[in-house]
Parts: sequence; C-alpha cells; structure tokens
Amino acid sequence: DWDITFPGAEIAINLTPKHVYQPRPHQDEAIQKAIAGFEAHDRGKLIMACGTGKTFTALRLAERFAENNGNKARVLFLVPSISL
Repeated sequence: DWDITFPGAEIAINLTPKHVYQPRPHQDEAIQKAIAGFEAHDRGKLIMACGTGKTFTALRLAERFAENNGNKARVLFLVPSISL
C-alpha cells in the first residue's frame, strides 16, 4: 500500500491504458482451441513455445471467460518451480 510505504507523499499513478494490443493469429488460434477444449472439459493446459506470448494469450483467455460469466472469472496460473 503506497500510504504505508510512502506516508504523506503525493504519489499519483495514471493507470489509463496507452495502447490496446490485439492477439496475433497464432494467439487467436490458441484462444479458440482453448475455448473449444473447455466446452468439453473443466480444465486444461496452455502449452506454447518460448516467446510466443503465453502470458498475453492467457490474459485474453481469462478476459473472455469473464465476459461470458458476468465479468467474473476465477483463474489459477501454475508454473514449474524448476530452473529451465
């Protein structure tokens, strides 16, 4: 909390997005396939190569789930604890 860390400081943070990024074609395909997978199953994995935008793809997928659920979604991200 900024008030605890910097008591009395006048810190203003602008959280207005400056640019809205759109998924690339391979990310759109992954989102569509994940949605199709969740229609048949209650869980899944998003496995993509390094540098292909897994985090962004997962964010967009979570946003889709929220949109389809009254702007509410529960998402659990699991990552390996081993050094790759």
